[in-house]
Amino acid sequence: MKKNIKFLIFLAAIVLVVTVTSACGKSFPNDLTVNGEKITQKEYETALAQVEYDTEMYIQSTFDKEMSDDFWSNTYDGKEGYAILTDKALDRIKYVHAVYDLAYEAEDIDDRSFEAIAKRCEKENRRRKEAVQNGEVIYGLKEYSFDLYEQYEMSMLKETYCNSYDRDGMTLSQQEVEEHYHSQDWFIGEDAQKASFDDAKIAVERDLREQKYDEIVENKAASYEIKGNDDRLVAFTETVIK
Repeated sequence: MKKNIKFLIFLAAIVLVVTVTSACGKSFPNDLTVNGEKITQKEYETALAQVEYDTEMYIQSTFDKEMSDDFWSNTYDGKEGYAILTDKALDRIKYVHAVYDLAYEAEDIDDRSFEAIAKRCEKENRRRKEAVQNGEVIYGLKEYSFDLYEQYEMSMLKETYCNSYDRDGMTLSQQEVEEHYHSQDWFIGEDAQKASFDDAKIAVERDLREQKYDEIVENKAASYEIKGNDDRLVAFTETVIK
């Protein structure tokens, strides 16, 4: 009888160890960083949600794979779907960090952290709610989701940067503007008449500055290093995306 009890205790201990090991293997790695800054679980989960649909479309179009129970666990050119999704989420995080780092360096914001973005979103939603209660006219949404607020703020940061002509990449030479004008056709008016250089100049300059801004951000993001991305992160992704 005692031998049976000891055996059951031993078996239970093994099950416990296996369970704990499995759970730890799928927990969010606390050493995940981008450009030396810690990536929180909430930030990573947000990025996953933001890129899930586009990644799904990418896999479907690239590998001719319809959505199914094994969609994410299937392997595409030697890489599991969960791993592809993980990489896309990390690319998104690098891009967002690049946008906010650039804005912080330009002193357009005083806090570039994920938590600060969330706080600004909450503050903006409170402001809009109070405005509605006071009968004031508001433009746009009555309340932002985090994703929509982040998109809104990032677009505003881009506009602010592009409107500051003395910043890196925003000072344009006449030659650059003329070359950009001749690189494509420009149209104005309701009847879409082809615009002359003088008529299109403002739009050409704006488009060129936006292209240069995008290049600055993309180059900045490409220089960032992700550390802590290993099988643990892919395993965690699997627990989030079913």
